Formats: sequence, C-alpha cells, structure tokens
Amino acid sequence: MASRPIGRRCRRPSLVLALGTLAIFARCSGERDSLLQLDLLLPPDLPVRSIRVQLGGLERRYSWEVAQPRPSVGVDLLVPRTVSGEVPVWVSALDDQGCAVAAQVTTVRLAPGEKKQAGPLVLVALTAPDCAVGLDGGGGDVGAGGSGADAGRPGDAIDASEASPSDGEDARDAAAPAADAPADLGPPPPRSCTDQAACGGTDNCLGGFCEPVASDCKALKSKGQGDGVYWVQVDGRAQRAYCDMTAEVVLCAARGQREGGRTREGSNHRFSLWSELQPGEALCTIWAVRHEDGNPMDRLFPAPGLAVSGCEALGFKGGDAGIMKAACRYGADAANGYGDCGYGKRPFYKWGNSCDCSLVNGQKPPRFVLEKGVSSFGIYESGLPWNVDGSISGTCGVK
Repeated sequence: MASRPIGRRCRRPSLVLALGTLAIFARCSGERDSLLQLDLLLPPDLPVRSIRVQLGGLERRYSWEVAQPRPSVGVDLLVPRTVSGEVPVWVSALDDQGCAVAAQVTTVRLAPGEKKQAGPLVLVALTAPDCAVGLDGGGGDVGAGGSGADAGRPGDAIDASEASPSDGEDARDAAAPAADAPADLGPPPPRSCTDQAACGGTDNCLGGFCEPVASDCKALKSKGQGDGVYWVQVDGRAQRAYCDMTAEVVLCAARGQREGGRTREGSNHRFSLWSELQPGEALCTIWAVRHEDGNPMDRLFPAPGLAVSGCEALGFKGGDAGIMKAACRYGADAANGYGDCGYGKRPFYKWGNSCDCSLVNGQKPPRFVLEKGVSSFGIYESGLPWNVDGSISGTCGVK
C-alpha cells in the first residue's frame, strides 16, 4: 500500500485517505479541515482495480493489487478547509488498464471542521471503457469530458455540463495530485463499525470493521462468523442472505430461489428447499422441502432425545411456531382430498417423525426417518407443512 507519514504538526496532503483518518480529524480539528465519507456502490460484475476521486480541483486514486468485482467501497477523505460550500465530486472506477468502466458525479455541501457522509453513490457502468484516464494520474474528466466518456455515459446519469472538475482549468491540471502527496494511496483501509447499519452498501460489519460483500458463506466462516444474515454473492449478485455455517451454504436469500443444506439433528441428510428472506430479516419463508431422494420432508416434532427444534434441524435458528402441522393433506386417500402436494412421488413416502408407522416403542424417533405407511400405496392420510408451488409455506427464524 502506498502511504505517506503524517507528522506531529498534522501536515498532510490536501486530500488524503489514511488508516488514521478519523483520529487525525479529531486531533487536528484546529486546522478546520472537513471529513468526507463516501459510500460507493459499483456494478457487481465489473473487475475494478482502482477508484479515482476528484474534488475541489484535486485528484486521488486508491488501488488494489488485482482487478476484481467490488460491489461496494467506502472511503474517508480529509478535505482542506479551503474547499467548502457546494462542491462537485467526480468518482470513477478503473480497470487494470487504468480505463474508467463506471462513473458518477454528485454534489456535497462541505463546511470546515465538519464531517459529511455521502451515499450510497451508485456508479453507472459505461457502455465502453474510457481510456482517456491514464495510470499516471492525468487524463480526461471522470465520466463526462472527452469522446471516450461521452460514448460510455449511459443516458444522463452524469451531466456533461459539469464535465470540468474546476471551472477555467484544464482537466489534466485540475486532476493532478498535490506535489507533496503520493499519486496512489493504495486500497482504502477498512472502516470501523459497531453494527451493520454503520457500513452501508453491500459491506459486512465483521469484527468491528466494514468488509466487502463475502464471496460465499465459507469465506465468512473462515473469519469466525456464525449462522446469520450477511451480504453474500449469490448467483453472481450481492444479496442479503442467511448462512448455515455448519453446512457452509446459503440457506435463504433475499430473492426467492432454491437452496440446499444438511439436516442438523444427527442424521446429516442432504435436502433442498425453496426459500426467501422476509423484510426485516428475522424470518425466512420456506417451501418445497425435499430430501435428496426426491421424497418430501416434514418438520420434526418434539421427541425424547431430540435436542433441536424442527427449524433448527434444517439449519435455521428456531421459530417452529411459523410451521403449521399438516397444512397440506398428503397421502393416497384421494377420495378425501389427499394427494402428493406437488412432489409427484409414488408411493407416498415422506421424511419425518410424526407418522404412527415410525413410532419406536410407542415414541417418536429423535431424527428424520423415511415414513412409508402400512400399505402398498405408502402413507394413506398424513400432512405436510408446505407444498411445492409455495401456496402453502412455513417460516423459520434467522435471528
């Protein structure tokens, strides 16, 4: 990481991002600099190597060693007291060739000595990379000036009338860093946090610091995280999702889809289900729970020796009150309204522990067993708490 030592007199570049930004801001408040905190949301599929920021006729660039998708980035910037009032801020994301692939402009009101939070600022993907921006810090305006940016600006997301970062100045001169400042400040350091709300965007609050969206649940587990809701890459996009850390899988995501896990009551059966995280992120709606052999899975009911609830047996955090018993009639007695609940399996078998046919010495078993009924048709009359199309579903807790 490129860096610059900061002396006891609090001398620093005009615009700088550093690990001690917040501490420096407090210690040097006599200089009346302002602190600008930018929360940036980037197109999730674009490989990004650096972030370029222009503010008040100055430029800074923050780079990583490799280009990769970075759905969210947070940066803290100390701004000199001479830059105040309504100030345009140009931000662009650059690829490994130094070409802008996404950009946006916003205006912030700065006052000397104050902290300003801005964002989330959504950077818009350019239709073609703008390579007028070079790796040496020069080049055209962010997302507006020059033919490359004009060709790549989607719609009117970035106003071409604000193409110059400083009126009356050449874009290259305006973008040049201060003479005593490094051209590249390295990757933005992690921002401290006390809860998820402090991070914003798609960052996770882990161990007191904001970290980018996780690639998967396994990556979160490697950092000591337990079952819970996080920002995770699911099918190529950042989503709020509940991670079952025992199986190291997403069990429930914000966009309803099919997931898979393993039972936790001791049998370790593989299963799949459809699930959707509810607003408020306390409950997950589940349906179409199916064993790997294709037979439906019922919820587990309390039994001697069973140490987990029905929801916990599937990898959730409890909440059995949200699962209705026998909401869908399941069995071979079609004359009385029973059927396969959409599973399409014959004979009528199911995994669970509620059927009289599975009793052991008159007691329910403390695990999932394959319940087959007593006839060649399988179970004659029983029930499931969900069906396949989701018109009948249950909920389990994720908090």
